[in-house]
Amino acid sequence: MKIFSYWLCFALVAIPHAAALLGMLLAKSGVALPWITAWTVLSWFGSLVPPMFVFLIPPLVATVLHYALLALIGRRIWLQIAKREGVPSSYTIPPKVLGYIAAWSFTIGLVVLALSMALNAGSGVPVGMILLPAILCAPWAFFLTELLSFWGTKRGTEQSVASPDTREAAKD
Repeated sequence: MKIFSYWLCFALVAIPHAAALLGMLLAKSGVALPWITAWTVLSWFGSLVPPMFVFLIPPLVATVLHYALLALIGRRIWLQIAKREGVPSSYTIPPKVLGYIAAWSFTIGLVVLALSMALNAGSGVPVGMILLPAILCAPWAFFLTELLSFWGTKRGTEQSVASPDTREAAKD
């Protein structure tokens, strides 16, 4: 469940950013894309500040958080490709709980969506309400995991460079 929840959170955060980057590159080359509602819905998962709370924080803070998240996505992709690093060891209690909440919410939301489509019933509001925890928790689970991973990697590097005597003194 740990691996599934981490990679689901990563996908929910990374896919909207990749789609936005692709759309921007295509727009610069003169290719116009039709409006796709699915990308709009997915973009809700890719932001640390959900659309319903964006008016609560200053635009500068939202922009800084957006670029920080984008940098962490790039770092995770690089670590996966270059170092074959899977789920970071920093995916522990706080981010892991958020990731599990997001994974369960997203999975149950997809099941309810499939059932409502198969039965031709419902307005989509129940699915939206079920997906709300995933919209809130998935970006933060990924963001906190990557921040803790970045901080842990930096500390681990500093300790490995230190001499054995220094490490023994640090333990005391």
